[in-house]
Amino acid sequence: MILKRFVLAGVVLSVLAFVAVLGGTDPSSAGTFNPTLSIVLADTAAETPSDFTSDFGVPKGDVNFAGVVSFIPSDWGIVNGADIPVGEDVGFLTAAATLGLIGVACNSDVPVEFNMKNGSLDRTDTVSFNDTD
Repeated sequence: MILKRFVLAGVVLSVLAFVAVLGGTDPSSAGTFNPTLSIVLADTAAETPSDFTSDFGVPKGDVNFAGVVSFIPSDWGIVNGADIPVGEDVGFLTAAATLGLIGVACNSDVPVEFNMKNGSLDRTDTVSFNDTD
């Protein structure tokens, strides 16, 4: 009988502690996530090939993200990769990442740049990544 009361008291205290922890959370401290996205076409004429610039941003102070998935509208035409020489520039990505590096606060601005090249699944098609300029 004493053991049952002891176990019951332990369960009740555990439930109260759990409720106190959940009730003490402050959702306002979770942060906000208000990303922005803009697309700018170099040439807006219909049926005309055009470069475009996509600008995706997360305002300073907002929480960050783990990944981005984006889609090109189905009514846009995409040049077949076979029509572009292997190794040709097909895109450029720049990012200004604010990271916490080596155990410090998230206040280190790290510029990130990628030159995107047309590739091939054929292993005999090779691309030199050496600076040829």
